[in-house]
Amino acid sequence: MNVIIGIDPSLTGTGVATAEGLHTITSKPSDTTLTGRRARLTTIVHELDNIVLGVKPWRFERIPNLIVIEAPSLAQKSQAGTLDRNGLWWLIVDRLHTLGIPVVEVSPSTLKKFATGKGNATKPDMRMALYQRAGLDLRDDYQVDAWWLRQVGLHLTDHPDRITLPQ
Repeated sequence: MNVIIGIDPSLTGTGVATAEGLHTITSKPSDTTLTGRRARLTTIVHELDNIVLGVKPWRFERIPNLIVIEAPSLAQKSQAGTLDRNGLWWLIVDRLHTLGIPVVEVSPSTLKKFATGKGNATKPDMRMALYQRAGLDLRDDYQVDAWWLRQVGLHLTDHPDRITLPQ
């Protein structure tokens, strides 16, 4: 069976959706030095390895067939952390490519359109669509986005676990 995973990268809470469940990798800056910022990003990537690969000591439990990741939002105004957020995205994508895992990126507006039918949907709209389509009432927006990203992958691969969407 194909292993499809959705990832919503974020400095404060990276959402991950797997067949086994939903996860959020939380992170707070330890310090604002270059070394501290780098350590924060690499810690997130290492924790992501544990979830995505099912890492056990000295071996990987699985290699996913496809990862769907949300692309950085280019429409956002420049703000503190933009460089670090984009760096995290590239570190994750580079790690997945190094492992030979196919990666599909989905823009935020495409994800919103997939989930709700509207490219400018709000976070509450995304949560409501999840509740209406799957009966899941999640309060963690990172997990909500990751769940929808995984659904994109399930639909792309015609996976039997995909939900039915309206036309």
